[in-house]
Amino acid sequence: MERESLLAASLEIVRLLSENDYDGLRSIGALEYMSEDAVRFAISDYGENIDGYKGEVDPPVGEVAEGYAEHFSYISSEDGKTYWTYLDLYLDGIISERSDLTLICLCETENDKVVRTVIDDIHVM
Repeated sequence: MERESLLAASLEIVRLLSENDYDGLRSIGALEYMSEDAVRFAISDYGENIDGYKGEVDPPVGEVAEGYAEHFSYISSEDGKTYWTYLDLYLDGIISERSDLTLICLCETENDKVVRTVIDDIHVM
């Protein structure tokens, strides 16, 4: 599995979170393991807004984009079909520094493509 595909799938979750698009998260099945309330609480308990996007469809920009890519990590299951990805989020306009709030996503793959991404956890690492 290519790192870029896993990063892109995880950043789609970040995009939806940054837009407070919980309907979008529900529609792709990303809230299977964590409820909307649990996700909102985890974010609001640490900050208010997830940063990294200029607009609804723009990818992360500048330092934030580089930071997400540079500090992105993942591990795979033994069968190589499931991956857990880790992204330290940027919060509340402080784009020069990553927070300690980490988004963990579970990515399921088929034929080397991510077919499903679920929020596994959001917590302080």
